[in-house]
Amino acid sequence: MDGADGRAGSAVPTSSRADATPRARQRPRWCSALDAQAEHLLFEQYALSAKRVANQTGAITVLVSHRFSTVRIADLILVVADGKVAESGSHAELMRLDGLYAELFAMQAAAYR
Repeated sequence: MDGADGRAGSAVPTSSRADATPRARQRPRWCSALDAQAEHLLFEQYALSAKRVANQTGAITVLVSHRFSTVRIADLILVVADGKVAESGSHAELMRLDGLYAELFAMQAAAYR
């Protein structure tokens, strides 16, 4: 089921069914102790699982992260600055916008060069 904005798995609620039960799952803190490659593989598996659940139930996944390698797999990215949504879009759209997201992405990527 697509989100209200037409994106699969977007952060926009898609259902107002009375029987819809919100569920939350938090990533275990031990994940941050993984090396970069292991963490990337873990998030790839999580993303596949989230897409499967979204297709079956219409559920959405909200991922909060400061790691851009993880964030870039999202269908819809919301950039929050000063408590407000400053930018929104896919990774490619936000990079083309050349705003805050692109600046922060480049800053983090430079640390890996």
